Amino acid sequence: MATATPPITPGAPAARPLGLETVANEAAFTRFRRRLPSAGLVFGVGWLTALTFMAVFADYLPFIRDYTTKVRVDGRLANGRNALGPGWTAWFGTDQSAFDVFAKCIYGARVTLIVGVGATVIGLFFGTCSASGLVTSAASGTAASPC
Repeated sequence: MATATPPITPGAPAARPLGLETVANEAAFTRFRRRLPSAGLVFGVGWLTALTFMAVFADYLPFIRDYTTKVRVDGRLANGRNALGPGWTAWFGTDQSAFDVFAKCIYGARVTLIVGVGATVIGLFFGTCSASGLVTSAASGTAASPC
């Protein structure tokens, strides 16, 4: 029996023969691409790293003002009704009292980090104490707590 070859359509690109080198290069690229993290992961980790850095070093960075300093934009302060929008002077704008919203976010992130790390440390301490107490009492047959 003869095998039928597909008809060649005019204007269609000709199939190029795949050599071993081409197949190996494509396989290596596919393996490399699978190892790369997703763009969302890289962006998220980068954002959290930058936010943590700014929260920790907020007092020493020149572009973060103290959150109690009122901001003047074009020589005027925000009055009680109109907050000033985002711009080069105040990146996230100002609130109705003319305080910088970006500075409030950074100093708020500092408080959030302190609370989060503190709760984690306290949880690890008590979790370790209760887990080691359970292991000790199970091994010895008596109720004892190491903490």
